[in-house]
Amino acid sequence: MKKAQKNNKEFIARLMAVQACYQMIHNQKPVELVIEEYLESGLITDEELEAESQAEELASIKILPHEGLFKKILLGLERRNSEIEEIVKANVSSSKEIEPLLFSILLCGAYELLEHIQTDSPIIVNDYLNVTHKFYSKSQVSFVNGILDSVSKSAQEG
Repeated sequence: MKKAQKNNKEFIARLMAVQACYQMIHNQKPVELVIEEYLESGLITDEELEAESQAEELASIKILPHEGLFKKILLGLERRNSEIEEIVKANVSSSKEIEPLLFSILLCGAYELLEHIQTDSPIIVNDYLNVTHKFYSKSQVSFVNGILDSVSKSAQEG
């Protein structure tokens, strides 16, 4: 049971990191401010919003992330942003522009695959595929899988 809870907190950290990355891209907010905002508010899923309508009840159903992982992803992305962007773009076979949210998923996933080599890459890739499922159809999930698999192989070789 503890392992499932740990993985859930890590998944929530990855989901929140993607959303925060997207927000930073669009709003040009400093990473420290975004981290603070997200950690204060937690994450409330769509299902919970539908099930609960009272503000008091919403406060009790926040899902908290693995705070350390959430911070590592965002601070690491800020530190290595141009490098990670180049790696992602180099692994995209088409010249078409990637939607900002999809790009945020790829940035966070690529960063983790390159930086957190102590974590099994299939765990990281699977979580980012689950994040992608929350926002996109199967074709985009396959696209993310291909890119992250390629980044993972490169990270293992290097």
